[in-house]
Amino acid sequence: NTISIIGGSYSGMHDFGYTCYMPGKITIENLRIDDSKNPPDYKGPFIFADFNPEMKSENYVEKYPYIKTREVVLRNITVKSGRELTMSNNAYMFRGVKTD
Repeated sequence: NTISIIGGSYSGMHDFGYTCYMPGKITIENLRIDDSKNPPDYKGPFIFADFNPEMKSENYVEKYPYIKTREVVLRNITVKSGRELTMSNNAYMFRGVKTD
């Protein structure tokens, strides 16, 4: 069971005919996440969903990569379970995104 604020899906293999971009900077402000009714193996909420479960290392090469978000600004975020809001269940895919 996972909770993600921003969902999406993209294999990196489709040619849209132009370069695709996620927002360069995302600000999430005044958000309360009530995740108090989750199973014991719940790992906490994520900013981004696992957009591409195949992208787990440098061995996966997107033929048509899109430009990912550079920065996520978090202000006044409350998580009821007390667990930390983390970048993504797919840490490799969003490894270059910084938080402030």
